Amino acid sequence: MGQSWKLANLDRCQSTKSLGKMGEFVLDNPWSFIDLIFLLAVPWCPLQDHYSIMTPAPRTLGVDLGSWAGDRIILLGDYAETWPGGKILPTDFELNANIHSPLDFYNMSTSISTRFFNYDWQLEEPYPPNHIWILRNLTKKIYIRSNGIPTAREDKTLTYDEHQGFAGIPGLTHVLLSRIAWSDDSSISMGYRDHAGLCRGAWAGDRFDVRIFEDVEPELIREGWVDNTRIEARRAYEIWTCEMENPYDFLEEPEMADSDTSIEAEIE
Repeated sequence: MGQSWKLANLDRCQSTKSLGKMGEFVLDNPWSFIDLIFLLAVPWCPLQDHYSIMTPAPRTLGVDLGSWAGDRIILLGDYAETWPGGKILPTDFELNANIHSPLDFYNMSTSISTRFFNYDWQLEEPYPPNHIWILRNLTKKIYIRSNGIPTAREDKTLTYDEHQGFAGIPGLTHVLLSRIAWSDDSSISMGYRDHAGLCRGAWAGDRFDVRIFEDVEPELIREGWVDNTRIEARRAYEIWTCEMENPYDFLEEPEMADSDTSIEAEIE
């Protein structure tokens, strides 16, 4: 039947409902999971009360937008038998005595509710799309810029001219999920060549958040963070085009005018 996946928070013992097979939600229906990035995205300004919580569906938990920021995140496959090395502590599931394995976690973690926010104009103030957002791996001190991941036009060619904050396709959500998947089975239901690398994600179980670049730029410089955008942009392209018969060429990011000049934090 193939392997199904859930996005999970190891610190809160929470997870989404099953996203289905990886090929289905990454390639066939990429809009279906774009809202997951709101779990990690810290709003630029306070949210209106009626938007602070994702409205729960029956038998699910409503959670605050941005409430997963800073937590250990994993895309867990239902064939997982082990955890990423060094990412799980003996005390992690003390309050959940029935969880002894990844499969237990997959089946027993608290299911959260998400809803489709991507076209919600009332979120443009706390989550402005005309700013550069960055996905930060807080564990490894790596970040990826939203303006450095080319997005797809209707004909599926790529462009850097239609920046959409963190909501592009492909975008920061796709980069995140492609690095945090974890399972002991390499079935991914798509033609991407590196099955094992995708299913044993190098970032699985790391801590993440999503922030507006200008808000954290001084911290990135002071602490020596690494901009991994170009590496992740090409990898996202390879995954995005893995089943195209005649894939278009990868579009390199336009060169920054001056390496000593910081990135503009707002797109004109």
